[in-house]
Amino acid sequence: MMRRASETSVVSALHPNDVPPVPPDHAQALAVIDDLWARGIKVPVEKLGDLNRLDADEIRDGYMEGISPDSPEPGNNRSRAFWHGWRNARIDRGHHEKDEAAKELARRAYWWACRAPATGRVADEPDRYADLESALERGELV
Repeated sequence: MMRRASETSVVSALHPNDVPPVPPDHAQALAVIDDLWARGIKVPVEKLGDLNRLDADEIRDGYMEGISPDSPEPGNNRSRAFWHGWRNARIDRGHHEKDEAAKELARRAYWWACRAPATGRVADEPDRYADLESALERGELV
C-alpha cells in the first residue's frame, strides 16, 4: 500500500526556490513583515511567496539546531530564515504545538507540491484548495 504525503510532511521537504515567487505588487506587504522582524517581532511564514524569499541554507541550519529539545529560541542575531527552520523543527519534533500559521503554510505547500498533476488531497478535495488556485490565477501572493 502506497502512503500519501501529508500536508505536514511536505513543508519540510519543500525547498524555498520550488515555490511561486512574490508578485511585484505584493512586495510592500512583505516589507511590513521585514520591518516587524527588524523591530524584534517574530512573524511566522504563512505564504509560499514569503517562504520563497528566505535563504534555504539558513532554514536548514535553523532546522538542524531546532531538532534538539534543549535548543533555545534564536534571538535577534539570527535571520528570519533560521528562526523559520528552528520553528519548523520544533513543531515537527513535537516540542511546540502546530499553530494556525504552521497549518496554513502546510496547506499551501501541500497544494503547491501536489497541484500539477493533482494528486492526493488536492485531487480528492479540490474545494479545499480552490481559494489558492483562484489567488494564483489573479496573480496574488500565495
